[in-house]
Amino acid sequence: MKKIFTLLLLALAISVQAQTPSNELLNHLIFTGLKNEVKADYGTKENPLPSGAFMHIEDPAAMQAQMRRLKNSYRWPDGSAIDLSKRSSMQGKAGMVDVYTIAHSNGKDTVRLVVDPYHSADSYFVPKGLVALNGALLAKELAPLVKMAEELYAAPDASILKESSAQLLGALAKQLGTDFFVDADMVSPILADKEADKQLGGYLIRSYLFTKFLAYAKNTKDPKSYATKKMKENFVKYAALHPEVKSGTLKDTLK
Repeated sequence: MKKIFTLLLLALAISVQAQTPSNELLNHLIFTGLKNEVKADYGTKENPLPSGAFMHIEDPAAMQAQMRRLKNSYRWPDGSAIDLSKRSSMQGKAGMVDVYTIAHSNGKDTVRLVVDPYHSADSYFVPKGLVALNGALLAKELAPLVKMAEELYAAPDASILKESSAQLLGALAKQLGTDFFVDADMVSPILADKEADKQLGGYLIRSYLFTKFLAYAKNTKDPKSYATKKMKENFVKYAALHPEVKSGTLKDTLK
């Protein structure tokens, strides 16, 4: 009996571990060099947090990525996401800095975070009152999105669930960004096929994006291969459910 109980605990531990997001996904969301170390004066006028966002002013995607890291690197101690919508500016020691008033939804806790968007750093720390995002917190946050993606492709025909697909796509874009889950060498042939039905092409690209997200969220080995395999399976399933669809050269590309 004791041996069986031990095996059950081991199986449970493996299951939980499998649901932990990959370090690659976590590192995509947080500042490179983020240390789980609180510094009392970090993020103050005397020692502003160097987000480096405006160092990429001519590259909107890179600037947005830095802003996403600023928002995703930190959480409230209870795991709640921080809100950076209340921003002002002031003169700092080395130029203008942004000042974020971050209020907790409990209406009690507030953190004043001073950020220098014109400089970056090799190491980042945790401002007083906040904690660093980690795998456990990320897994909890991603759980609803994982459930949406799994339910979407458990449906008899996921291609007709346009509202659910749009909600998931919007949530991923807002929280994680979608570029991270799209590989040009897999998507380009679909976009280049002018004979294939556009609705089919859009469904396949979303299929790749969503299943690659699932692979990262569940720490599945080789996310690209996993997403490619699932996209091919979904193409076969779509073609069977919609035999009249024009698939162009995709039947050869995705064989």
